[in-house]
Amino acid sequence: WLLAAALAAAAIGVAGVALVRDDPAAEASPPGFPGNPEGRKPLIFDVGALVYAEDEVRARTLAEARSLGADALRLPVLWHLAAPAERPSGFDAADPRARGYEWSAYDGAVRDAQRLGLKVLMMPTGPAPEWASTPGTGGVEDPDPEQFGQFVRALARRYGGRFDPDRGGAGAPLPAASAWTIWNEPNLSTFLQPQHRGGRPYSPLLYRRLYLAGQEAIHDEIPSAPILIGETAPTGGEVSVDPLTFTRQTLCLDDDFDELPRCPHPDAEIDAVGWSAHPYPLVGTAPFEPVANSNFVTMS
Repeated sequence: WLLAAALAAAAIGVAGVALVRDDPAAEASPPGFPGNPEGRKPLIFDVGALVYAEDEVRARTLAEARSLGADALRLPVLWHLAAPAERPSGFDAADPRARGYEWSAYDGAVRDAQRLGLKVLMMPTGPAPEWASTPGTGGVEDPDPEQFGQFVRALARRYGGRFDPDRGGAGAPLPAASAWTIWNEPNLSTFLQPQHRGGRPYSPLLYRRLYLAGQEAIHDEIPSAPILIGETAPTGGEVSVDPLTFTRQTLCLDDDFDELPRCPHPDAEIDAVGWSAHPYPLVGTAPFEPVANSNFVTMS
């Protein structure tokens, strides 16, 4: 019973994905979920550390999540765990077969999902390996957007629906991710640093560069893939950036919705299908009760 309750809570906790269309006549189902009943948002179960559990434990837990009504898995792929701790000589980070990559846990999760009829929301995220970030910071400070783009390219090639891990053997291609989302809660210093630089928010500008690198990689390999942007926490706490400021500045807008000075790649197109916001309640607040700074933010 406790496991069932925990699974239900985890699934509900990541269901706050804002997917919008500017065309009223557009399909009612969210992008990536074409079979979802009209008017019902997909229920997404966050795999979290479960992806690294023993195969039997992972499969059993995902089956229970499915029985509780989950439609999809949110599968975080931690860059520093999938990539080698030390960059090998001649390492091609965009090649999913490159020596040093470790994909077995993710391969198992997407195959379990396919068997259970669950879709996959693939989330490349930090921490970065030390060779792609500021040394000694645990991979969260100044991750290199160019290197991140190469990592995401390897992911998109592997989980685009055409990759044969057996190089033409008897095995079937790995299942494709149904949708993508980039970086977990980048408005929190736990996951991305620095949050501020020179007394001003900096994480939105860094995240914009990371997002654009990931978007380019995914759409180069899978042009039709729906991508979410944001994955913001409902608060910035005391040392991080509140989600509304983070959203505006990621989109190159200041507090008055004017052009933000010194925004990186100001003319780049953000081709996302929606903004993902985590609807977790704050202490003392009932789940899903409206609170300051926890509004859903959408973009069209």
